[in-house]
Amino acid sequence: MTKSTRLETDTRVETVRQFILRGDETSDIVRAAAETWGIKDRQAWYYIEKAREKIKELTELARPYLIAEHIAIRRDIRMRAQKANNLYAELAAAQDEAKLFGLYPSEKIELTDWRAPFLALGLDPDAARRKLVDIEVKLLEPSATLPHAQQQGSAALQSAEIPHDTSQS
Repeated sequence: MTKSTRLETDTRVETVRQFILRGDETSDIVRAAAETWGIKDRQAWYYIEKAREKIKELTELARPYLIAEHIAIRRDIRMRAQKANNLYAELAAAQDEAKLFGLYPSEKIELTDWRAPFLALGLDPDAARRKLVDIEVKLLEPSATLPHAQQQGSAALQSAEIPHDTSQS
């Protein structure tokens, strides 16, 4: 097996890049490369790695243009929605554009502590936990038989008031 030239390597990497962008399975790309070019799987994986690097590089270079293009698209949608007097479509396009600019806070809530959701609502987490345990105990009491248990459980849930955390105010 002879070593491929720089031109052959570049051509093969571009071919593999096209396969990746087309959505071909990696195993199919490896098999096709090995059969077509008479190379080992290891060499095919090298081409795949180089193709992925090229895709990443092109994507990073194009990012500012892609953002500008998507902003222009949303502004066009807003203009057309305004002409059609479609306030919902105009608002949706404006909101989407604002998301592109990062004007909204992240929708992702990362919980590192079980108390966080209660504190965010201004509730005392320990009191909430105690109240939930009390409700669970009431629901599991032997005296709570089926129809009566459902009523009792429902009443327990309705009467469950969780005290607010006054230390945060």
